[in-house]
Amino acid sequence: MGFFTRLFKRDETRSIASDYGSAGFGIFGPSGYNDTGVTITEENAVICSAVWSCVWIIAQTASTFPVHIIRRKNGEKLYEHPLHRVLAISPNAYMTPATFREVLLVNALLYGGSVAVIDRDELGNVEALYPLRSSDVRPIRRGGLLTFEARVGSSSYTFTPDQVVHLLGWSVDGITPLSPVRSASQTIGLDVAMSRYAAKAFSGGNVGGILQTPPMNKDAMKEFVASWRANYTGIDNAFKVAVLPDPMKFVPTTLDPEKGQLIQSRQAQVLEICRLWKVPPSMLGILDKSSYASLEQQNTAFYQQTILPWLIKLEQELLLKCLLVREQSELEIKFNADALLRASTQERYTAYQTGRQGGWLSINDVRRMEGLPPVEGGDTYLTPLNMQPVNGQLPPAPTPTPAPTPAKPDPAATRALLSDVAHRVLTKERNALHRAAKKHAAKPDELRAWAEMFYRSHAGLVARVFTAPIKTAGITTTPEDYASQHCADSLRAIVAIVEAGGTFDDLGDEWDAIRPHEIAQHLIPSNN
Repeated sequence: MGFFTRLFKRDETRSIASDYGSAGFGIFGPSGYNDTGVTITEENAVICSAVWSCVWIIAQTASTFPVHIIRRKNGEKLYEHPLHRVLAISPNAYMTPATFREVLLVNALLYGGSVAVIDRDELGNVEALYPLRSSDVRPIRRGGLLTFEARVGSSSYTFTPDQVVHLLGWSVDGITPLSPVRSASQTIGLDVAMSRYAAKAFSGGNVGGILQTPPMNKDAMKEFVASWRANYTGIDNAFKVAVLPDPMKFVPTTLDPEKGQLIQSRQAQVLEICRLWKVPPSMLGILDKSSYASLEQQNTAFYQQTILPWLIKLEQELLLKCLLVREQSELEIKFNADALLRASTQERYTAYQTGRQGGWLSINDVRRMEGLPPVEGGDTYLTPLNMQPVNGQLPPAPTPTPAPTPAKPDPAATRALLSDVAHRVLTKERNALHRAAKKHAAKPDELRAWAEMFYRSHAGLVARVFTAPIKTAGITTTPEDYASQHCADSLRAIVAIVEAGGTFDDLGDEWDAIRPHEIAQHLIPSNN
């Protein structure tokens, strides 16, 4: 279990942002005040329905795309890569991948940027990603060094850039984001103010006029006002008939919301907010403002102008921070947005037919794009019979070039690679063992039970780490078989020391200096 996994599993009660002072702990300083008198912050901006809808539409749409780790050379999707499980199956113990990406994007869309902490194992592979609230994170640069100060629960932590995924929106320095909510607080505040005004219009007297009453003393006026409010105010009492004693008079005075331009003004504010996040107004129910001829065109524009920039930033950040340095030139991380960009059924089938007849699509290519399994013999490509060279002569068939015989790997170099891999794996085991020995001191039964449980889960890591060198060396032993043998040997050595009542210092020295070479020699004997 990594440091950050233990950190996020601590049983603490989170302090809200207001506990950090009136200016807040976040990156934007004091709350933004505007001319409407309505204070707008990133957290309360969602009371505006247009803000809620824009953020929800973008975050929900982008969070549902499948993500793949792809080999650049041949386009192969690497489902067995350790990072694939984090991005596509379980980013941490509490969230699904869709929830993780949605949280990351909601923070980025409201605050202009978001941060997720990276938890790595001893080999440098990413084990988990934990998103933080943007209000609890502050990037700071001192002396040319960038750090991220964050509050998790009631504690403060400092992270370096390689320890976080930093999804940054618009920024003038490449570090501190500009909050769209603070930048548009006037627009959002005006929409909230008009919403409150409309609500109060329905909660007032709805008899549509002014009462003229004879002079009354203070107590009588209070009694009359209380009676009037009880009988003729509120939405449930709208349009009731009022009975007035003589000489009271009712003077009609009505306010038509249409004349007051309230409806048009509120719609204009919705358009302003849509412009802020680049969301088509038709997605918020304003259909008369749509400029697209079809749903396909709208989805394409929405993807290219709104979703794609965020996905590219996230892909590049994950590539830089979550892949090992040696993998960054060979692999790439891609989100698949085909489902959003799919044309109508008739248009797709017409395109497939053109590609099939033109010779650049096979039956199985089409089936893969439609999410169908391949069929036997479906990888054949067709060539139209009426397509001939301009001079009427077919080009000569190329002479097949025999494939070069692959060079046999150098046993000494391969043994050195296996020894290095074994040393890293044993270092992880030794560190875990030292922590367990301190925790279960003088309790051999608990330590033995811990060791058995640890090596049951450790076998998968051993198999993944040894897969590449075993395949490179052409060893017949499968990575799974070796992992089972490796874990059994380590468990046997630990149990022997536990039963003898000894210490683990000698075992640690052996795992550092002797056993890695023994493992390499066992897998590739010297006579090879």
